[in-house]
Formats: sequence, structure tokens, C-alpha cells
Amino acid sequence: MHRRYADPTQSLFVGSAVLFAGVLLGGVGLMQFLQGIAAVANDKVYASGGRVFDISVTAWGWVHMVVGLVAMVVSIGIIIGRRWGMVGGIGVAIVSAVSSFLFLPHNPAGAVILLGFDALILWALCDQLRVGDED
Repeated sequence: MHRRYADPTQSLFVGSAVLFAGVLLGGVGLMQFLQGIAAVANDKVYASGGRVFDISVTAWGWVHMVVGLVAMVVSIGIIIGRRWGMVGGIGVAIVSAVSSFLFLPHNPAGAVILLGFDALILWALCDQLRVGDED
């Protein structure tokens, strides 16, 4: 699945970025899952001050747990170099970014960290798929 470049350094960089994205997506999935457990177990863990949208923290916890589990499964597909893993990883990273953005009022630092990781994942996977489609 990984494209071979004339310059071995570029090939190594792209392959490493995709592997990094797979491992990072697994880590993001684990962080999402743990945030979900914390929210479901005790919805007093996160502040619930004024916000534009109104959904219970427990419901967000379940969303985070599902997104986290799916992310961990898809990360395995990315690590072994499957196209379905990369396409699924893009979808999961987008869903993860949206759920993190909406969870921002409850856990600003964690949400911003996850948003940054999601951006890195999206860049690496989109770049690999773009390069792979040029073949």
C-alpha cells in the first residue's frame, strides 16, 4: 500500500508518518475511551457550565467510548497498511475532532490536545491516500 519514491528519505518519511498516524489514532481512541468512562462513571467529573448545546455529560461519555473503540480497531488497519484502515481512520479522526470540539466546555485542555492529534492523523492519512492514488 505504501508508495515507493525515487528518494528513499521521502518514502521513509511518508511510511513513518502513516505508522505514526496509526499508533496515534490508537492513542486517541484510548484517550477518548477513558474520557468516556470518566464521564459515564461520574458526570460530576466535568464542569457543565453555560454552553450553546445541551446534552448530558453521560451521553457524551458514551459517544467518546464508542468513538474510542472504533478508533482503536481502525488503528490496527492503518498499522498493517490496509486502505480500509486509512479511509476509516480519516472518518474516525473527523468524528473524533467533532466530538472533542463539542466536549470543549467540559475539558478544554484534553479536547485541544485531541484536536491537535486528530489534525496530525488527518494530514498523514490524507497525504498517503493522495500519493497512493497518483500511482
